[in-house]
Amino acid sequence: MAHTLRQPEQLRVLANGVRQELVDTLGALGGQATVRELATQLGRPMDGLYYHLRQLQQAGLIEQLSADRSGERHYRLIAGDRARLQIDYAAAPPQDLLAVVQSLLRVAESDFRQGLSAPDTVCSGPARELWAGRNKGWLDAEGLREANQLIERLTELLRQGPRRPDDRLYALSFVLAPQNVREPRR
Repeated sequence: MAHTLRQPEQLRVLANGVRQELVDTLGALGGQATVRELATQLGRPMDGLYYHLRQLQQAGLIEQLSADRSGERHYRLIAGDRARLQIDYAAAPPQDLLAVVQSLLRVAESDFRQGLSAPDTVCSGPARELWAGRNKGWLDAEGLREANQLIERLTELLRQGPRRPDDRLYALSFVLAPQNVREPRR
């Protein structure tokens, strides 16, 4: 299930890596979390997140729930528990869409750098948890459908949320783009 974004203001808000991480982490935590939980998962101070949470709230991407007994604020994705935000590319101004993708790629680089620097990161074999690559190849209509189904399945796996205390949080970033065959230069 997806919540489709069509408003340029929402895209402009998501053209920031911290806000993308907040939305992704809220989704990974089941669609709602406290500021403390978000700060813990992101390794950031709580007071540095309030500005970004307000921006996301003003854009209609999250909502603040009532505070608990301790006064701690809870935030919820407008998309719901396990839903994801999806951009309507046809309705999105190209410059706003490109800004979101550029931010996504910067966050992906940061994620990779963090994984690479962690001494316990597994980099090969069936338990591999750090990958980066680029592939280029030919797909027919059936192959493209299968590729999209596989990407969809990966996103479903990540949206399941933690099931055991030793589960680890992962980030997956990808770009699938058609390539135009160009005439060779002379």
